[in-house]
Amino acid sequence: VCPQESQCEAKCVRGIKGESVAIGRLERFCADRHREQANNQPITQQTRASNGKKVAVCGAGPAGLSCAGDLAKLGYEVTVF
Repeated sequence: VCPQESQCEAKCVRGIKGESVAIGRLERFCADRHREQANNQPITQQTRASNGKKVAVCGAGPAGLSCAGDLAKLGYEVTVF
């Protein structure tokens, strides 16, 4: 996900007395676990029926996309800009 060897693990204070936190291995474990779980379960979304209202979300960052997803689940027709 990022260059954790030079950013996190190299500067980890736990490395002074032992081994630093293995962020890269944790990220890899999470990604592998998610991939295993995703292959076993179909992706389903429970949404309400359309309420006939349209919403525009400005911004496609984490907050904007999260907001758009939540509004879509509530029945809004969402457009992300």
